[in-house]
Amino acid sequence: MFCLISFAASAIESLCNKLMQQAWTSNPEWLLAVPLLHFLRGDSKPFEEPKFGGSPESLAWWGAQKLDIREFQRSTKQ
Repeated sequence: MFCLISFAASAIESLCNKLMQQAWTSNPEWLLAVPLLHFLRGDSKPFEEPKFGGSPESLAWWGAQKLDIREFQRSTKQ
C-alpha cells in the first residue's frame, strides 16, 4: 500500500512540474491536485492543525519540496 501511495505522490509531483513548465498555456486547475499531494506525502493530515515551522521563504513551508517552483516563478515573470 505504501508503494502505491508513494507512486501516486511521485506521479502528481511529475504532473505539476510538467504543467509548470508550460505555465502560459496550461489550465491552472492542476493546482487543485496540490492538497492531494500534501496528503499523500504526509505533509498534512485530515482533522489535524498544520505545523507551521520554519520560514515562508523555504519551499518546505509551502509544501513545495520536489516541485520546480523556482523555475515556475521565473517563467511567470517573462
